[in-house]
Amino acid sequence: MEPCFIIRATAADYEQLPEGMPYQLIDGELVLWLSRTPSHQRASKALLLALNDFVEAHALGELYPGPLDVYLSDADAFQPDILFV
Repeated sequence: MEPCFIIRATAADYEQLPEGMPYQLIDGELVLWLSRTPSHQRASKALLLALNDFVEAHALGELYPGPLDVYLSDADAFQPDILFV
């Protein structure tokens, strides 16, 4: 999947964006991604369900379906499909 829009930004800029928009901040570039495809969503759901069974059976942590903001630096903020904490 290719990004459809890119501009320079910081994590502070990213935080000001409207909630629910499919943006990610990658190496200081604000990237707007197109919507996920049905096949992508099916694969993501299958992976989440399989991982969830394993994580719960072994009390390893929590799994969350995306999008949730994950800040790795002032130049990197992502919205992963699946987040494990």
